[in-house]
Amino acid sequence: DGAEKCAVEIKCRDKMKASQFRAGVADDVLVQTLHQADTCGYDHMHAAVLIGGNDYRQYVIRVRDHAQLVADLRAAGERAWQQIVDRRPPVLAHDADPDVLLDLYGRLHPDRAGTVDITRDVDTQEAVEEYLDAHADYAAAERRKKAAKARILAGLAGAEAATVLDRLHVSLEERSKTWVDTSRLAERWPDAYADCVEDRTYRQINIPRSVREEHNA
Repeated sequence: DGAEKCAVEIKCRDKMKASQFRAGVADDVLVQTLHQADTCGYDHMHAAVLIGGNDYRQYVIRVRDHAQLVADLRAAGERAWQQIVDRRPPVLAHDADPDVLLDLYGRLHPDRAGTVDITRDVDTQEAVEEYLDAHADYAAAERRKKAAKARILAGLAGAEAATVLDRLHVSLEERSKTWVDTSRLAERWPDAYADCVEDRTYRQINIPRSVREEHNA
């Protein structure tokens, strides 16, 4: 009617997401659209969604119909911004992708220095123990994997593949990867070496031998 301010939000979704639109607009589209409307001061939004390349849906989302959700979004935004100001990392679920936190801590503390006392920080001490346990499990799994590979090669003898009931069960396939002899490159083409090769420093977890021995005792 021209009395309200509005905009159009266009989304594409995989066909596997179609079930999320059975009862109306999917939650992720609703939240994103409401956030945009609230941020830009729109009264309502027209959401156009193409699912799987050929299933077109359209919705009219009015801000006043979702007042509580908009309030929740504002509160979450305020908490997130305060965490940024205070340089406090968010608390994620235990099953969340750890790469997200690893990247976050790297950005928060690019230049580390000094020592922190974790005598009363039981959570960090337990994390060290879990790290050692995971490392031991990984090493044991690698040994089992190599032992199993040796048994597979013994079973293959001189063949490159094996079948079970005329169906392929296991095979040895050739793979290739780029490999560079950096020593030779530096000796014969030092300019190319200097232009293409660089040393990059990184941080690696180090746990003293005394701590590892105490943990394994």
